Formats: sequence, structure tokens, C-alpha cells
Amino acid sequence: MPGQVHQVIENSYLFSGLDSKLIDRIAAAATTRTLAANELLFQKGDPADALWGVLSGRVVIEMRSDDGKELVLEAFEEGDVFGEVGVLDFGPRHVAATAELPSKLFRLERKHFLEHLQSSPELCFRVFSLLCSQLRDTSETLEDTALYKLPKRLAKKLTSLSRANDCNDDDEPVLHVVQSDIARMLGVNREAVNRHLREWEKCGWVSLKHRQIVIHDTRSLADLAAPEPVADRGKWGSDSIGLLPPATFSETAGPALDTVEHGRRTVSILAVDAAEYSGLLMSDAAGTLKRLREGLAAVDKSIADFGGQLIWHAGDRVLAEFSDTSAAMQAALAIQVSAKGTGKTGKDASAPLFRIGIHTGQAEVGGNRYLGETINVATSLTVLATGGGILVSGQVRDALVESASLELPFLGNHEFRNVGDIISVYSARAVPMWRSLYLRLDALVPRRFRPLFVGAALILAVS
Repeated sequence: MPGQVHQVIENSYLFSGLDSKLIDRIAAAATTRTLAANELLFQKGDPADALWGVLSGRVVIEMRSDDGKELVLEAFEEGDVFGEVGVLDFGPRHVAATAELPSKLFRLERKHFLEHLQSSPELCFRVFSLLCSQLRDTSETLEDTALYKLPKRLAKKLTSLSRANDCNDDDEPVLHVVQSDIARMLGVNREAVNRHLREWEKCGWVSLKHRQIVIHDTRSLADLAAPEPVADRGKWGSDSIGLLPPATFSETAGPALDTVEHGRRTVSILAVDAAEYSGLLMSDAAGTLKRLREGLAAVDKSIADFGGQLIWHAGDRVLAEFSDTSAAMQAALAIQVSAKGTGKTGKDASAPLFRIGIHTGQAEVGGNRYLGETINVATSLTVLATGGGILVSGQVRDALVESASLELPFLGNHEFRNVGDIISVYSARAVPMWRSLYLRLDALVPRRFRPLFVGAALILAVS
């Protein structure tokens, strides 16, 4: 047993890499304890008089309410160390710890741990790093709980657990965890977790076995778990946006970023995002991700076909630059036509996939950033647009007003965040072919000769 204690301490995150003599002293001061499955190690309010480490088995840290509700905060397995917060602040335990499986632990009393801490600056920094990491994880958990729906949180938890398994890239992660534990980690009931896991099993993402979840499609889970860009919360920054790499999908449109010409110039910015993305994920996560992948492929192709330059691509959002306003509009129309036919799955399959905004203005391009209000206006227009719709600014409308193939009705003037000027907003839609021909005829042919043209057209139609 002493040899096992020494080995686990030496390989643990908190103590690995420390001086071998220090590790020897820590191992010598540690005692061991064996717990049966479901045996309580400590509960809320108990004195925090020791640091604990897992030699074998599994220990869960949980919070319990007076009415019996439970929330699993974390689970520790072989090599993990826990309980350092109470040891450092001299306060009582604020959570409970229970052995989920038969487990063996080592115990390091507070006085021994503090002695080693005072003698090793490196151990101090390791503790600071661990505490900061735990604080970051807590903040992330609060963010997920407050802002994100269950499918995204569940996918994120499975992705996190699979990474903790240290599988090779070619391996399919096997999670040795029961659904009730995952439900307690997420603060929901088991039925809700099982419903989504069964749906994902039908899609081939996972397999459910006794006390196991096998992950087959890590990419789809990662897509669903991917953090939303800041833009999804209405904060694109004050006046600029960096050229971020795609979070999920590959860049295929336009030339490479390092070929972008630097300097101040007039550009037309096309902004695209998925309409009602979060709601669609709730009703049909697999179908929505399938449509999104196929739809974004159509977006990339349309941008490239009309000479656009992809400048930002993350999650369900895309930004592209065009040197010509007409080309940006043609790309937008092509995107909406292509997207309507891609990946129709689930009850929301008929819902339009994208909403688009276009604005023309000055931008300062330097290094890897686009500076100016032009970006903010284009992205703000997508927020106003409905699914399947295209909104443009007054500048774009002025450049396209002579086009007989477009209708550009005025929707009103709007003030956008981080934009100094009031922006005139217009809807854009393609005019049917017959109406476009009529408008051209109306503009080119004098009124008194139109009956002759109509008569000729009828003769040609019936002959």
C-alpha cells in the first residue's frame, strides 16, 4: 500500500513533477482509508481537516437540499486530489463526498500539508493554479446553467468526460457513468437526460449500455457543445472583430486570409446566421446540426461563386467581404435558395435556415482585424431579419435601386448599438421573372406600343 500511495501522489496533478524527496515526505505522512460503495466520506458542515486523494474507485462531490434534491459537482477517480479548499481556508466542508464505488483513499492531514506548502514554492503555485482552475470551472458551470439549453449542456458534459478518459484519436470513448449521475451533474432529472441520449443513439452518436455510454460521433457532440460566439449574446465588440478561425466547420470560400489587401477601403459585408438556432436544437438536435452543416456548405459555395472573401466563420455565423455590392446581394439570394433544400429533417425542417444582413461602408483592414462600424451594421441587420429573409442598409439599397430583379421595400430607420448613425433598413427579395420582364418592358417600351408587344407575345406563345 505505501508504494501505491507514493505512485498515485507522484502521478497526481497537484504533486507531479515536485522534488522526489518532497513526494517521499508527503507519502510517508499520508494514511489510507477504505470505503464501501455509497459510503459517506464527509458531509456538509464537517471539519475540513485533511486533504484526500483517490487510490482506486470513484468519489463524487455533491450538494444536497433539505428536500432531498442532489447536485453532483464533480467526480474524482484514481490520481485525483480533492478537499484542498477547506484545508486552506480553515472552514467547514460546504459539500458532501460519497464513494460511488468501493474505493481506497489516502489522507493528508492539514498540518502536514501546510508544512509541505510552506517549504515548497512550486507546490504553492500548483495549488494556486488548481484553485483558479476550479473557479473557472464553477463560473463556466453557472454560465451553462443560466444561458444554455439541456442538449448543449449534456453534449458539453459528455465531451468533457470523454476527454478526461485520455482516449486515442481513433478510439471511441467509453464513459463508465450512469445516466442518473449525469443528470445530477446537470441539475436535471434522469428522464430528461435519457430522452436526449436515446435520440442521439438513434442518430448513431452514442450507444447506451449497462453503466456505460459509448461515444461514436465525437464531432457531432463537439459541434453541439461548441461555445457560441460573443455575437450570439449581442456583443460584437465596440468597433472591430478579429479574423477568428472556424470553430467547427472548414473554411472553403474565397482566397486565403493572408492574401487580404490591407488598408482603408469601401467594402460590402455579408453577415449570415442561423435563425432560431437554439429552439431548433431543442426540438431536433441531430436534424438541426445536419441542416446547419449542409447549409453552411451552401453558404461557403455561394460566397466563393460570387467572388467573396470569408473573414469570420464560427458556429452558426459567417461574415464575408465583397468588393461589389451587387455580388454580395447575388450571394445572399443564392444562399437562401440553396439553404431551403438542404437536410430537411424533423418537425422544424420547413423553417428557413438563415437570416442575412448586408451593409456597404468603410473598413480599415490591417493585420488580422477589420475595423469600423460596417461590421456592426451588417451583423445587427441579421438580428432584425426573420428566417429566410435578407435585410440591407440604405447604402446597399442606393447601389441596387436600379435593379429590375429586386424589390427593396423600406422598413424604417433604426439605431444600432455601437453605431453612431441612424441606419435606414430595407428588405430585399428577388422579383419573379415575369414581373422583372414587365418592369423592363415598362421602362423601355412607350405605352402606345405595348399592345403590339403583348399581341406578338401571345402569337408566339400559341404558335
